[in-house]
Amino acid sequence: MKNKKAYHLPAYICCPRGLAKVCLLCAIGVVLLLPFKWGSAATTSSNRIDSIVNLAKSPVGALDVLVKEGEQFYRKGNYEEAYAYLGQALTLATQIDDPNRQISIMINLGQICYYLSDHKQSLEHFHRVLELGKDNLSESKMAHIYSSLSDTYLALGDYNRAYEFQLKALAIRETIQDQEGIAKSGYGFGSIFFEQKHYEQALQKYLQSLQTWKELNNQQWILTTLTAIGTTYGSMGKWEQALTYDMEALKLAETLQDETNMAYILHSIGSNYADMGVYDSAEENLRKALQITQNTGNLQFEANVLESLGNVLVKSGKPELAIDPLTQAFQIASGVDAKSDVANICRSLAQAHHITGNENKAYYYLMQHTALKDSLLTGEMIDRMNNLQNSYEIQKREKEVALLTSQNKVKQLSLYGAAACGLMLMFLLWMVRGRYKAEKDAKALLEEKNLEIEVQNQKLAESNADLEQFAYVASHDLKEPLRMITGYASLIKKRYSKVFDESGNEFMYFIADAALRMDRLLDGLLDYSRVNRKNLDAKWVNLNDVVKVVNNNLQMRIKQNNARLYIGNLPTIKANYTQMVQLFQNLVGNALKFSQNSLPEVIVDCHVENEECVFMVKDNGIGIADENKDRIFQVFQRLHTQTEYEGSGVGLSITRKIVERYGGKIWVESEVGKGSTFYFTLPKAMLNAPAEAEANTISAETSR
Repeated sequence: MKNKKAYHLPAYICCPRGLAKVCLLCAIGVVLLLPFKWGSAATTSSNRIDSIVNLAKSPVGALDVLVKEGEQFYRKGNYEEAYAYLGQALTLATQIDDPNRQISIMINLGQICYYLSDHKQSLEHFHRVLELGKDNLSESKMAHIYSSLSDTYLALGDYNRAYEFQLKALAIRETIQDQEGIAKSGYGFGSIFFEQKHYEQALQKYLQSLQTWKELNNQQWILTTLTAIGTTYGSMGKWEQALTYDMEALKLAETLQDETNMAYILHSIGSNYADMGVYDSAEENLRKALQITQNTGNLQFEANVLESLGNVLVKSGKPELAIDPLTQAFQIASGVDAKSDVANICRSLAQAHHITGNENKAYYYLMQHTALKDSLLTGEMIDRMNNLQNSYEIQKREKEVALLTSQNKVKQLSLYGAAACGLMLMFLLWMVRGRYKAEKDAKALLEEKNLEIEVQNQKLAESNADLEQFAYVASHDLKEPLRMITGYASLIKKRYSKVFDESGNEFMYFIADAALRMDRLLDGLLDYSRVNRKNLDAKWVNLNDVVKVVNNNLQMRIKQNNARLYIGNLPTIKANYTQMVQLFQNLVGNALKFSQNSLPEVIVDCHVENEECVFMVKDNGIGIADENKDRIFQVFQRLHTQTEYEGSGVGLSITRKIVERYGGKIWVESEVGKGSTFYFTLPKAMLNAPAEAEANTISAETSR
C-alpha cells in the first residue's frame, strides 16, 4: 500500500512486564498552562489536585500522593490526567529542592508527552534531564534518555538526530554489556531505517532484536518486534509473510490484553489486505484500529490510521469518501508537527482530489508534499549519518586499544615491582620474556584494529558514494512530479494546441521532450545504483548464450546499421546472469551506437592471461581521444550532444560497477577515427570450462 509507515512503539517504553509496567521516571522544570491544555478534564483534575495539596500534612506527603496517582493514570493509559498530576508533583519537587525526584518526574513527563504526540515538549523534558542530571545519572539511565531522544526525533522526522542519539545509547550499552539495552537500540535503528525506506536493513535489525527477546523470554518486546517485522514485510510487498507475523502478534496482544499494540497490528493487517486488493477486509481492520487508537490519545498514530483508511477508500473506488479522513489526518499531523507524516498525507490528498476532479487542491497538496520531502530526504542527511557511524566505529576501536594499553601498563608496573623486591634472575628473565610477548601481542592487536578501522572507513566511503538513497527519490518522489508534468503537458497540448501559436506549441514540445529525457536519466541512475544492492545469485553462465541474447535484444539496431557481430570462444563462468547480459549489452550497444563505417563490425572475444580472463569488445567506430578515456566511465559524462548521439551517460558507468564488483577492472584502448577496444578482466577462479563451440558469426543476415 502506498506510503506505508512503521507504527512502532518507541524503544524506551517497553519493559519486561509490558506497557502497563512502564518505568515511571519523570519530566521537566515548569508545567505551563496545564489547566488550559485539555479543557474541562483539566479543570476536574485541577480541583482534585488542589484538594490533595491542601489536605496533605506536608509538601513531601502531597508529592508522594500526586506521584502515586499520576503513575496509576499512566498505567491505565490516561495520559492527560497523568500529565496533570505529575506536572503538579514536579512543581512541589522543585519547591522542596529534591533534584532526584525532579529528574525522575521529568523523564516520566517526557514519555507522556510522546504518547500525547507533543514531541517538542517531550524533547524539552528529556534535554532538561540531561542538563540537570549529567553528573548524577547512571550509565544505564543515560543510555535510556539518549534512546528516548532518538525515538522522539524520529517521530518528528529528524533522522540525523535520531541516528546520533541512538548511537550514543548503543555505545554506553555495549560498554556496560547491557544485552537488553543493546537489543532496544537495535530495534531503534530498525525503526530509523524503516522510516527512510531501507526495509532490508530494518528487517535485519528487527530479526536480531527478536532473537534476543526470545532468549530473554520478554513477551512484551516479542510482541512489539513481531508487529514491526510484519509491517516491514508488508512494506516490502511480501504480504503473506507480513500477515503471518501480524497474526502471531495479534494473538499475543490479545493474550497480554495490550490494546496499544493491538491497534498497531490491526493497522498493519488492514494495510496488507489493501495491498492484496482485499479492500473490504482492509477497511474493516483499519476502522477497528481507528476506534482503539481514538481511546488512547496517540494523535500521530490516529493520523496514520486515518491516512491509510483514506488510501483504501481511494483504491476501492470511493475517493469522495476519502477526502474527509485524509483531511482529518492532515490537520492532526500538522498539529503535532510530524513533517514526514504530513508529506505522505499531502501526496494522498493530492491523489484523491485529482481523481475527484479538484485539480487546484490536487496541485496545492502535491506542491506541499514535494517541498516537505525535499527537506526530509537529502544527500547531506545521509552523509551526516554515515559520518556519525564512522566516528562511532573509530571511537569504539580507540577505546579497545586504550584498554589494552592500560592493561599492559599495569602489567609492566607489576613486573618492575617484582624486580625491585629482589626476584631471582630466572624470574627476571621470564618477566622480560613476558613483557616482550605482551608488547608484541599489543602491537599485533593494534595493527589489527587499525586495519579494521581502515577497512571500515573504506566501506563507509563506498557507502557515501552509493546512490541508494537517491535511487529511492528518483524512483518515487522525483518521478511522481515528473509524471504529473508529462501528463498535464500532454493534456494542455491536446486541449489547447489549436489556441497556441507556433511558438506556444514549440514550447510545449520542449517541455515534453525535457520531461522524457529526465525520465530516462532517472531510469539510468536507478539502474546504476542498483548494481551493488542487487543479490549476485551466482550460477554457471555460458557467455556464448549471453551474447546471443544480447544480439537478439539489439537486433533492430544491427539491422538498421547493417552491422556484423563476431563472437569468439567465450567461457562458462559463475556469475549473475542478468548482470552479465547488462554488461555485454552496454558494451556492444555502445559499439553499435558510435559507428561511422558503412559496414560496422563488432568483435567479442577473450583469452586467459596471468590468472585472469581478459575479455574484449572491439569496434571500427569513431574512436575516443586520450583525454576522454577515463571520463567515459563516470556517471553522466557525455562526449557528444543529444542531437549527435542519444543516451544518458550511465551505460559505461554501470559496466565498470559490474566488473569491479566481481573483482575485475575495465579500460579502453582507442584511436580517433579508427575504432575502440574495451577490455575487462574477471578472476580465473570464476571459470568453469571454456565453451568448446567454434567461433561463430551473428549478423543482420544470419539472424533473419
